[in-house]
Amino acid sequence: MNEDYKNKILGFYERYKRMPSYAEIMKLVGFQSKNAVYKLINRLIEEGAMLKDATGRLIPNKLFGEVPLLGLVEAGFPSEADAQTLDTIDVNEYLF
Repeated sequence: MNEDYKNKILGFYERYKRMPSYAEIMKLVGFQSKNAVYKLINRLIEEGAMLKDATGRLIPNKLFGEVPLLGLVEAGFPSEADAQTLDTIDVNEYLF
């Protein structure tokens, strides 16, 4: 059930380029109280789908996946190219 709620919140985020307020989440998922939204948000935070910033605002966490970093660009004489994955970066985490 959390997956359905998470997808509705994600759809809102993709459409409006911002996270919905508690009142908007209440309408999206059909809850009757903001307390139910509060509990849902806490479960989604525990799952790692969302975070709260220092001011308490919701921010997405890894909603779009991670992009692999393939390597470093070095100056100097050309060398044989390595296509090994060094790390990954989450675009949302980087932007927020």
